[in-house]
Amino acid sequence: MKRIYALLLICIILPNIVSTQVIKGNIELNKDWESTIYILKATDFKSIKNGSMLLLYDSVKVDKNGLFEYIFKDEEFEGFYRFNAVKVGRLPSTIATDNHFYIIPSKDVEINVSGKINKLWDVSLKFSNKDDPNQELFDFTSIYEPLRIYYDSCDVLIKSDSTVIPNCMQGYIKLCKDLNQYAYLTLNDYKLKHTIIIASISLMQTNYFNENKGSYEKIKNRLLELDSNSVLISTFINFVEKPQSLINRKVEFNIKDINGKLITIDSINSKYILLDFWASWCTPCRRKNKTLLKELNSLFSNKQLCVVSISCDKDKQRWIKANKDDNITWISLCDLKGSKSQLIKDLQISAYPTLILLDQNKIIIRNNLASYSDEQVIEQIKALINISK
Repeated sequence: MKRIYALLLICIILPNIVSTQVIKGNIELNKDWESTIYILKATDFKSIKNGSMLLLYDSVKVDKNGLFEYIFKDEEFEGFYRFNAVKVGRLPSTIATDNHFYIIPSKDVEINVSGKINKLWDVSLKFSNKDDPNQELFDFTSIYEPLRIYYDSCDVLIKSDSTVIPNCMQGYIKLCKDLNQYAYLTLNDYKLKHTIIIASISLMQTNYFNENKGSYEKIKNRLLELDSNSVLISTFINFVEKPQSLINRKVEFNIKDINGKLITIDSINSKYILLDFWASWCTPCRRKNKTLLKELNSLFSNKQLCVVSISCDKDKQRWIKANKDDNITWISLCDLKGSKSQLIKDLQISAYPTLILLDQNKIIIRNNLASYSDEQVIEQIKALINISK
């Protein structure tokens, strides 16, 4: 989930603004990183959810002294610019990396950037106009970065040693709470709707809305008070309130399990089937293996509920090791195609973990269960099973 939600945090669609910004930089170069900064642009939630859909807008060369200057073309643009740097030898088609910072289109402003080419996420930005909306965006994302960086460091460790998961999760949960407190309690201080939405998306990442009833409605009302005609706000509300596009869709698959046996969905005979889309490198996924999924598997018989974990891993050995380390005793499938797996594409899986609940006819009846707390998921499934008795 992390990649995907780290991108959503800065999804902004602003009113038409003629951009006459000047970006000046003093950047420390690194021999392993290209001395070119690539500028990408995005205009909607779809392009943010899928980083490969970001459009390459332009690029600027950093000279041998670490200096660069970029003047935006005068244009009308709804969206944001993302300044990316990449390692030497990386393909142009993969320049949408995590090493970046963001700029909102604004008028008649100069922004001075200082930092390291290999740490653009940690640059310092100074604005010629104290009222530049980029200041508010920069202030918030600066608070968010420690969470993302810690999260990423956990994933790196997990790839080599899954025993670090408990310690990583403790730090991750604490940082989530710190971010929640900052984001929610300071919402009334934000003057710009896009910053409120950025803060709100970070709250969505940590299930804040589901665990704190009324919090989303409060934010929604505040946004509508600011601008009831905003395309940005209506897009965000639709994003939050309409995650049901897959409901009533029938699921089909035939994928090999951990023992190499081909499993078809029709071979699974259960009143309900819970599909868990996960990966060995996903920290929250590994946590759910050891908590929620383990509990569900023990609470219900296979005739009541069958848990099916479907991995997006490409590395077979990592997948097998994760199964062993997490003691996965339920059905575990993987076609080793990663995000190119046909089922993952068909069901539009773009974040991990994703939990999808099917009825006995293999029809989707819930498709956003991962956004709920473990207790809420268990209660929902219990209620369904009791009703169907």
